[in-house]
Amino acid sequence: MVFSYAYGTFNFTDAMDRRNHLLRDPAFRSDFKQIADFTDLDTIQLSGDEIERLAENQVFNPESRRACVVASGLNHGLCRMVHSYCEGKIKMAVNIEIFRILDEAIRWVDVPRDVVTEAFSELRSHHYRA
Repeated sequence: MVFSYAYGTFNFTDAMDRRNHLLRDPAFRSDFKQIADFTDLDTIQLSGDEIERLAENQVFNPESRRACVVASGLNHGLCRMVHSYCEGKIKMAVNIEIFRILDEAIRWVDVPRDVVTEAFSELRSHHYRA
């Protein structure tokens, strides 16, 4: 299971850093499930070309259940673009769903809620220290 969290501004460098971190992790397997919490994002700064590059460089198997949780319509649209590029332009089926409510993502990915709550609590604590 992979838990991803982003806040503030998220850009192509952030996405590629996260991708490379996963690839370097010996415990990572491409069949893992993922929940990405983007509800604290203010801005996603990705060009069309960058979205296409992200779609072409998937690290997860097409069957892996992956959920993106977003708060705004704009961020929902950008996540939808990645999904569309995967399936339309590069002809790769992906199992990505986009949600506005974390509990819906948890049910869809099928992981215990307490595991998710603990993981995101820990991830957030690294970013909100004074």
